Amino acid sequence: GVGKPCEVVESLFFGGVNAMIVVRNETDPVGGWIMERVNVVADYKGAFGITPIATSHVLVGADSDDTRTRNRAFVRNISFVPK
Repeated sequence: GVGKPCEVVESLFFGGVNAMIVVRNETDPVGGWIMERVNVVADYKGAFGITPIATSHVLVGADSDDTRTRNRAFVRNISFVPK
């Protein structure tokens, strides 16, 4: 797999400019809805060492090209609220 949950993985394509934070990996169950809550500000600070002034982009994704497998996922009821 790519990494362990909570691990920050530097982007292979953009170096230290982008980062991925592993939430789930190949050992997690599949086939049902899962509720996730994240703290975007804390994640950014953990990945880049500074507190962001503003958040302009958030990516929710899955990466399987290096494993030669396929992913299928759905996202619903996504919301962003100030803490």
